[in-house]
Amino acid sequence: MNADSFSITSFSLHSEGGGRESNMQYLGILHLYAVSLPAAADIELESNTPGDRLTAFLFTELTAASWNDQRDDVLRAALNDAVLNGAASTWQALKPTLLTWAFVNAYFNKVIPITDDRLEWLRSHVADTIQKTRLFVDDFDQNVLPCEDPAEFCDVTGASLADVNMFLNPPPQQQA
Repeated sequence: MNADSFSITSFSLHSEGGGRESNMQYLGILHLYAVSLPAAADIELESNTPGDRLTAFLFTELTAASWNDQRDDVLRAALNDAVLNGAASTWQALKPTLLTWAFVNAYFNKVIPITDDRLEWLRSHVADTIQKTRLFVDDFDQNVLPCEDPAEFCDVTGASLADVNMFLNPPPQQQA
């Protein structure tokens, strides 16, 4: 087998692996592992980008309700962070941050709707989490990734269009 054969298809396709769905299933296992580690008072999650900080919520938020209570504030902070770090105030430039927020939001609400003790919940729902992850990837690919503008994104994800438009320059014209 030569190296050129890998340039045509991805490794997961070439090896007949599950690809993204398979890789995403490990997120539940990694999440369980991360929250099982002994806590250390001086450990801090390294988060250099808005995407890093959004993803860190998966490991720091205790419940889905806690995430939902602050998700709009988190979205505004992430978009502000992106703009302050040099992203243009356009849909295309802010779309990676919006997609990361949508990922975290959907993961909390559709895959790991933790209600109380995070560690115990993850332990007792690991098989269910892996199963839900497959559906999550399909849903995200079919409904969130194809969004072509802020209004469609907000309609699909439940994000506030007013919050997103605050960071777009100029905001898209509203349809009459």
